[in-house]
Amino acid sequence: MHTLPTFLCGLLTAASIGAAAQPGRSAVKPADNPNCKMFSFAEMEKYLGKPIATIDHAAGGAGCQWLAKDEESSAIISVVGSRYFVAPKLGKGFKSLPKIGSQGYVLPELDGWNAGTVIGENGIVVLLSGKNKEAETIALLEEAVRRHRLADRPSPRAVP
Repeated sequence: MHTLPTFLCGLLTAASIGAAAQPGRSAVKPADNPNCKMFSFAEMEKYLGKPIATIDHAAGGAGCQWLAKDEESSAIISVVGSRYFVAPKLGKGFKSLPKIGSQGYVLPELDGWNAGTVIGENGIVVLLSGKNKEAETIALLEEAVRRHRLADRPSPRAVP
């Protein structure tokens, strides 16, 4: 039996707090979600190694999910306030990534990889599922951090 990963609990909690204060949020299109604007389909295909079929909100609007056409591979990027960020240090295979923000980590999880870090007031978590590798997940985290810094975005809230 699978249990919900620790980081996902934190993201869902953060998203539900923001979503509860913002009724009608479901009417917002993924194209309006800043996390969905972070990568194009073509860019995400390079990380997944598969063509992208759809894009949608994830983690109650605090993230974005790209689903591959094979329906087995996907990528999720979530950006939450740093107070909601939880590094899953007790996870089997957890590795610290001290060169990527503070609290940077990577670990294998379920059928893929999970990586995250804290940058200023924001926590960024990326997940790749399918036949992806640790190196691709770390590269996606590094690029998400770079793009997040370039956008100079304020602390996130769930999509209104």
